[in-house]
Amino acid sequence: MQQVALVMADGHLPSAPNPATQYALTLAAIFNRQKMTDMFDNRLKNVRVILLIIGLQIFWTSTILKAQTTKDILTKFTNDYFDSYNNCNVEKILELCTDDIEVYHDLAGLINGKSDFRIQSKKFCDWLATPDAPNVRAEIVGQLKIQELKTKTDNIYGAIITGTIDFIAISKQNGSRTKSGISDFVWILRFTGDKWQIARDVSYNHQDTSDKK
Repeated sequence: MQQVALVMADGHLPSAPNPATQYALTLAAIFNRQKMTDMFDNRLKNVRVILLIIGLQIFWTSTILKAQTTKDILTKFTNDYFDSYNNCNVEKILELCTDDIEVYHDLAGLINGKSDFRIQSKKFCDWLATPDAPNVRAEIVGQLKIQELKTKTDNIYGAIITGTIDFIAISKQNGSRTKSGISDFVWILRFTGDKWQIARDVSYNHQDTSDKK
């Protein structure tokens, strides 16, 4: 069999590396392999640190949300509702109600469903916009009473809110405030997913206090 020899540029055959050179090359290979391993380990450590930070952020967010009690959430919910009421933001009010909302009002009667509620609310706001109508605001009196509704396994599905409202008439001429009425209310709310909505609204015990000191 014909043998082919590798010839160097100067015409000589390459000599085999001596043991010292072979040892140096082996050490270099090991060093490079270790360097690559260290780089990979460092990147892996960085990934682990990032994942740890993300996990801690999720934990802290969850802790904060748990610290915000149902009472805190529904107190804000009630304030948002009456803020919308005072500004005649009918669509925002309706967002806070279920489609099958029922309103039991001792003066206006039964309001059945979101469509009927929209009509009655717009009529009221249209009246408030007339020149002779006072600027009436509803303000919560004292503390709300909030009771969670939940199953035996602690799954919250609703709540009951009760409270008292002062109606304050604000003069359009000079801005003077007069307490014109008072009423009580009971809300039954549903909790679906992460959304609270009023399903039943009982507004009763309306009293005219405009002549009372």
